[in-house]
Amino acid sequence: MKKILVLTLIPLLLLVMVACNPTTNYQLWSTAGSLIDNWIAAYAPTFNRTTLDSSWTAAGQDILNWKAGTQCQNVEQAINDALGIAATIPVTDPKAALILSTAVVGAEVVEAFFVKCSPATMKATHYSGVLREAVATSRLNPPKDAATLKQQWIKAGGK
Repeated sequence: MKKILVLTLIPLLLLVMVACNPTTNYQLWSTAGSLIDNWIAAYAPTFNRTTLDSSWTAAGQDILNWKAGTQCQNVEQAINDALGIAATIPVTDPKAALILSTAVVGAEVVEAFFVKCSPATMKATHYSGVLREAVATSRLNPPKDAATLKQQWIKAGGK
């Protein structure tokens, strides 16, 4: 499980560092969406992924089609809608929350890029208890390497 976690999160973390254009933002968004889908399959299989996937795909297409210098309210709204659905995913296990928070923070990096051109459309997404704590930790102390990620995993109760 640890190796899968590291192999899944490292590409996402690398994309977070370079998100700056529509293609890279789309790749980061898609990677975060894939991680969330895999997380749901493993930790919340009864969650309705169809609504999340269609919203996530629509936002991804808006991200990919956006051109620098154009308005981005629709992109930001689509991102807000997708993250709002993601916020309803039930999370109770701190280890699971750590994995999901990495994907959520990756998606928020994309959101932050578009907030620059449309600050009025940004909405605060409210995550539930355990996930809120994990997202806050990931925002403040994102893992910079596998060792840091392993420390956070162990702190969350992983072995």
